[in-house]
Amino acid sequence: MVGRYPHTGLWTQQRRPQGLQNAARFILQALPYFTSNNHRFGIGATLHLNPIYDEKVDGIKAEIEFDNAFGFVVDYGYSWNNQVSYLGVRYTAIDYEIDSVEFNGAKFPFSDELDGSNIEFYATFAFN
Repeated sequence: MVGRYPHTGLWTQQRRPQGLQNAARFILQALPYFTSNNHRFGIGATLHLNPIYDEKVDGIKAEIEFDNAFGFVVDYGYSWNNQVSYLGVRYTAIDYEIDSVEFNGAKFPFSDELDGSNIEFYATFAFN
């Protein structure tokens, strides 16, 4: 099992000429791996806690709060040195449900769903 914090980043920030965008979440994963020769396969679950997005553009502030989100993870990795280092790909299937939207200090209940599914390519290395 693997618990990852942060997985793809607890906090992501993007600066643009018009303003600033931030996204944050705390990610927990349970991902058991099965190995066969130099190949590693994993299938498991992920839980994204307290996802939030905010944006400040040209003096306007918007914030979107999401409910905690549960998803599924599929992982494949290839090792070239006896299962110490891996090149891999991971697919996460997850949907975020919007809890509320705040616009310039006024908070509104809101109900909508966003697809947060993604594909990740990764490399892990171990040094002796």
